[in-house]
Amino acid sequence: MQDNVRVSIIMPVYNADKFLDRSVCALLNQTYQNIEILCINDGSKDNSLEILNKYAQTDNRVKVFNQENKGPAMARNVGLDNSTGKYIMFCDADDWYEPDMVEQMVYTIEKQNVDFVICDTNIILDKDHNRSGMDIKYHYLTFSGVLNLNSCGKIQSKVHAFLWKKIFKKSIIDKYSIRFPDGLKSDDCLFIREYVLVSDTAFGLNKKLYNHLMQRQSIMGEVFALKTKDYFDSIKTNILIAQFFKQKSIANKNKLNYIISATQDESYFWAQFVKKEDKKEFINLLIQYAEEFDLSEIDKSAQSLLYYAKLKDIKKVKKLLFNRTYPRKNTLIENIFSIRKIPERGKTFKVLTILGFKIKKTQKSKA
Repeated sequence: MQDNVRVSIIMPVYNADKFLDRSVCALLNQTYQNIEILCINDGSKDNSLEILNKYAQTDNRVKVFNQENKGPAMARNVGLDNSTGKYIMFCDADDWYEPDMVEQMVYTIEKQNVDFVICDTNIILDKDHNRSGMDIKYHYLTFSGVLNLNSCGKIQSKVHAFLWKKIFKKSIIDKYSIRFPDGLKSDDCLFIREYVLVSDTAFGLNKKLYNHLMQRQSIMGEVFALKTKDYFDSIKTNILIAQFFKQKSIANKNKLNYIISATQDESYFWAQFVKKEDKKEFINLLIQYAEEFDLSEIDKSAQSLLYYAKLKDIKKVKKLLFNRTYPRKNTLIENIFSIRKIPERGKTFKVLTILGFKIKKTQKSKA
């Protein structure tokens, strides 16, 4: 394969000196050579900048940008603003590419003629990691082949918000002015969802080309760890996504359902962490989100949280979010065989248990 198009690889760097030799060398040694590596040193206090400058002096494909600590979103925006490639890829400073990752990704996006490609991932667990099995599983590829983003009703379950295992078209990013939001920890989620909203197709490449080190806490995650509350950030990010959807006049019901259902699911997830004194603000943010849509656009089925937020029914929203009934544990006999109805997150589930194995089915709402 000829290196006939340039690929811009963006790497935000924050206190990553012990990983940089591995990550940068893996990029420089790619089988696909027509790349530029945009390394943004985000106010590192270790030797990261010195290491980056060393590589820049020996290989002109490495471009170093130095800024005061502003967080990964602003660092990635610097990379986007200075990129010259036809395609955009990302790499975390503590991770690394397989030798042929760029080649495989460029070949696939051009051969399949899709808007972006997602590959699979090798997960490397740090000895001090405290990640759950579900968290680890979430990082893997969820589909193979072409995915029609205009007809898929479950985009959020297939296209996860990881930047580093994808290749994007710079023309799409520039046409729709897609950038990372300042000061929100869900910046990668916003970027991915906005890109999906204006794309038609994706391709799942069933090859493990990216190596992701899972630590107790990611290096870039340390930047905002003590500055913001995640449960506010998630809703604020989704408000921006909703505004993007309206501003770009995206007339697709599946994509509308994509962003609405994702926001509702995330609201239920984050609600379990909301402090008592923050509940009012959390609900007000949900109402602000719901105000971006007409009532007819929000599905009322299964007692929709956002439906009642649109109506400003504070009592109902609060009940759905914070007064959920958690099911009791099965008895020994029930673990052998039982059928139970369990209320959860405004829905009712029928759970069949046979020899300890559980099958959960959603009951239709009578609302």
